[in-house]
Amino acid sequence: MRKRIVVTVLMAALTCLLLMGAASPAKPLDLVGNWEEKDKGDSYQAGYIKEGKDGKDGEIVIYWVSDGGDTKSLYWAGTYVAPKDNKETYSWTSKNNKDKTDHALLASGDDTKVFTYEKGEITYKASALGTTKKMHFVRTDTNYCDEEEEQK
Repeated sequence: MRKRIVVTVLMAALTCLLLMGAASPAKPLDLVGNWEEKDKGDSYQAGYIKEGKDGKDGEIVIYWVSDGGDTKSLYWAGTYVAPKDNKETYSWTSKNNKDKTDHALLASGDDTKVFTYEKGEITYKASALGTTKKMHFVRTDTNYCDEEEEQK
């Protein structure tokens, strides 16, 4: 009798453990939202990531920001490929949307740019006038996505 009770309790505990693991699969890493340079000064980079719809890639848009946020100049508009899992690090290669960047004076002319997410930051290399800098973006509540941009 005692053996039967022990077996029943162990089976119940094992069933609970299995159900707990199966009931809550990890959600993929979510990078959608607004981002800005970690140690921003008077002039900095900031932008947003928008998720894709209908199976299409999303979009990452980055601006040079100055004049206390009153002036924004397009630096990058490209694809965003969302993570499929919840790993702590994630990288994707963004393809330049030249329909947007070809007419922007301060935009990157690169065909692609590699973005990496790790420890709460997105990093990438930005170049201007022969100088390259590794950028560190952190999440922000500041909205860098204009209504006008959102509709394009």
